[in-house]
Amino acid sequence: MVTIRDAVVDDFSAVRRVNELAFSRPNELELVDNLRPVPPSISLVAVLDSEVIGHIFFSPVKLIPEFEGDRMM
Repeated sequence: MVTIRDAVVDDFSAVRRVNELAFSRPNELELVDNLRPVPPSISLVAVLDSEVIGHIFFSPVKLIPEFEGDRMM
C-alpha cells in the first residue's frame, strides 16, 4: 500500500531522483532544493515498501504588482 507522508531530510536524495526521472532536466531539481527551506512550504512523499516513489511540493507564490491581473498562459 502506498503511504503519503511529510518528506524528511533522509528523503531528499530520493526526492531528487524522483524529480529527475519525472522532469529529465536539472531546473526542477534545483527549484525544489532552493524552495525547500522557505516557509511555509509543504513537501510530501509517496512511499511504497520503504521506497520513495513520488513527490509533491507546495510553496507560497507572490504576484509582482505590475503583473497582477495578467493571464498566465
